[in-house]
Amino acid sequence: MKSYLQGIITGGVLVFVILVFMGANHSKSEVGRYDLQKLQWQIIDGEGTTEFDQLVLFDTSNGNVFWKPHGKKIWIPLMRSQFRHQYDELGEMK
Repeated sequence: MKSYLQGIITGGVLVFVILVFMGANHSKSEVGRYDLQKLQWQIIDGEGTTEFDQLVLFDTSNGNVFWKPHGKKIWIPLMRSQFRHQYDELGEMK
């Protein structure tokens, strides 16, 4: 009876450890989620050239785009994706 109980405990611990390690790879890290781009353009008119620098932030998890006005500390939503649930994991349209 002792070896039977020891086998049950060992098997239970083994199953528990396997389940813990299988769930350990799910992280909530947002590394790589956002793509920051610096856009530069020029406006040429009769008085000369005006240069603009803008920051645009792309949220790659849902397709939202944000814009940061020059000299401000806020991000303004430019575009919200309406198609985020219409594609599967392989990029195929559902």
